[in-house]
Amino acid sequence: MGGREMTRIETFTDAAFAFALTLLVISLDPPTTMQSLSDTLVHVPGFLLGATLLMVFWNAHRRWSRRFGLDDSATTLLSCLLVFTVLLFVYPLRYMTSALSGFIASLTGLPVGPDIHSLGLAGQEDVNRMFVIYGVGFMAMSVSIVLLNVHAGGAVRAWA
Repeated sequence: MGGREMTRIETFTDAAFAFALTLLVISLDPPTTMQSLSDTLVHVPGFLLGATLLMVFWNAHRRWSRRFGLDDSATTLLSCLLVFTVLLFVYPLRYMTSALSGFIASLTGLPVGPDIHSLGLAGQEDVNRMFVIYGVGFMAMSVSIVLLNVHAGGAVRAWA
């Protein structure tokens, strides 16, 4: 039953993940001075962490598609749920990973993230809210992958 050829929904999902990675890009304006280059490069660790987290979900969908190769309405719906969630939560992901790398930078003194004070986190309540927002997105993406696997399990039993 494994998917040999890419389905349209898999291609669409791949494109959406590529677009989400584009939205994570360090800066939309290319640096024109050494100071702006330095200011941009402090965001690299956060970008790498965010991109890695996106790639975990992209790879889960890719592996699911290769294993089952389903192309039905439930697959389309669940894949679209994953896509919409990824695109909706890409900015909270970018913000959270910037905050995390900024926090690490503030603890270590290394230039591995933005100045934590420039992110507008007023206190513990803002940090908690940031993690809740990100957590909701992470959970929704995880549930999408779980539901795809549950759906595929039912399809496999129906073929047997």
